[in-house]
Amino acid sequence: KAPLQSNRISQKSATHFKVEIYDPSQGARWDIGENPYISTISELLLDSKKLRSWSDFLGMSRPTNFISTMNRSFLYSGLAIRIPQGLNLRIDIQTHVDCGPSEFVPLHLWAQVENGGRLMLSEDMCAESCKGLVFYDRMFQLGENAEIHSLAREQGSPTSHIFQNTYVSVEKEGLWNNLDMTLPSFWSRHNTTATMVGEKAQSNLFGLYVNDKDYFCDHHTAVEHMRPSTFSNQIYKGVLAGTSEAVFNGKVLISEGSSLSNSQQLNKNLLLSEKAEIHTKPELKIYNDDVKAAHGATV
Repeated sequence: KAPLQSNRISQKSATHFKVEIYDPSQGARWDIGENPYISTISELLLDSKKLRSWSDFLGMSRPTNFISTMNRSFLYSGLAIRIPQGLNLRIDIQTHVDCGPSEFVPLHLWAQVENGGRLMLSEDMCAESCKGLVFYDRMFQLGENAEIHSLAREQGSPTSHIFQNTYVSVEKEGLWNNLDMTLPSFWSRHNTTATMVGEKAQSNLFGLYVNDKDYFCDHHTAVEHMRPSTFSNQIYKGVLAGTSEAVFNGKVLISEGSSLSNSQQLNKNLLLSEKAEIHTKPELKIYNDDVKAAHGATV
């Protein structure tokens, strides 16, 4: 067996970094040089001063299920990104997962964008050689007038099981755009929770899932409007063939203090086989009369 390659990050330009990860099941073996914006989580755990600076961030998202709770117990493998005030940065992350049928890989991504900062983030997870479990926690925190534009692509294998949790907090006039692409994988579930905690905060969730054979994919979203004049938009589209099965469960909560908010939600599906199945369930919970909200689904 060829020796493991070291993980590495290379700087392609002043504002473009590329991270390559090899065999993360062996732990966080990252070489990030002197990059001031990216740290390994294992490095943070050894530096109490740095870890304290992330304490508020970690407190924003309490695990909502057993898998996420267990994954928090394995914090050695992952990246922490902090974008300072007013900085505009692009980061590409390529993750290659290789594990046996009795192994699991815990992965974490933390990203903080301070007031007025902007992060263009591309994530490409390749688990085509994975025969076990992948647990992936993603946490994003956006300051006032901050932006994150995220593209996440996932490719599994005929035997992989991938469980992903995403937690997002958006402050006043912040903007979170996310495109979640799920390509064929034996079993995949994505839970996404986006909370708009500041006035005029925005969240746009876009999803594309493609499946065939007897594979299964599952998307659960929860969008929470907690302040006035917030906006959210969810558009998820799926293409299913063979005997594959998919689930979309999208929830929107508009609280009492969220007047003048606007929420849109849509799920569209194309079944290429009589035996393919989609279970779609858009939901609205509205506790304020002075809002706009709409949802729909087509098959």
